[in-house]
Amino acid sequence: MESVLAHARACVETAMQMRPLFDSKPATTEKVAAHALFLRCIDHFRAAVILGEQGLDVEALSLARGICETLIVIGALLKGTLSTVEFESYDRAGKAKNVRAMKDFLEREGSPEVQKQMMDYAVQHKGKTIQFEQLARDIDEKELYDGYYRMFSHVATHASMSAITTSFGTLLSCSQPYFYGTLRVRPGG
Repeated sequence: MESVLAHARACVETAMQMRPLFDSKPATTEKVAAHALFLRCIDHFRAAVILGEQGLDVEALSLARGICETLIVIGALLKGTLSTVEFESYDRAGKAKNVRAMKDFLEREGSPEVQKQMMDYAVQHKGKTIQFEQLARDIDEKELYDGYYRMFSHVATHASMSAITTSFGTLLSCSQPYFYGTLRVRPGG
C-alpha cells in the first residue's frame, strides 16, 4: 500500500506542475475547457484513491480509464488538434447515435412528444463521434491509448473475465491467467 500511496503523491505533484499550462496567455476556449477537464481528472483521481483504500481496485481502475480518456482530450485541446467546436460536435453526435440506438425503446416507453424531440435531435446532430485512438495519435500519445487506456478498458471498465477474476479470482476456475496492471494473476492460485 505504501508504494501505491507514493505513486499517488507523485501523480499529484505532476498534476501541480501542469497547472501553469492553463495560465498562459491568451486564454482560449480550448484552454478553459482543458482546465475544466483537468479539474475533473483530479476529482476522478481522488475518487480512485478512496476506492483503492477501500479495496475496490477494479472500480478505481475504471476511473483511471476515464482519466486516460480525459487526458487525451486535454492534450488535443492544448496542442490545437481539437477545437471546442469540434469537441462539442463530437459530443452531440455521440448523443444522437445513442438516441438512434434507443429508437425501439423510445417507441415503447416514450410519449409521442419525447419520441419526436429525440428523433429530431438525432437527425439534427448526426455526425462523426470522437475517436480517442486518433486523438492520441494526433498528440503523439498512442502509448497512453494502447497501454493504459486499453488495459483499463478491458481489465476494469468493460464486462470481462479479467475484471471479475481480479475481484473473485479464487472463486472462479479459469485456466488462463489474466493481466492486471503489471501483475500476472492466475485465478485460483
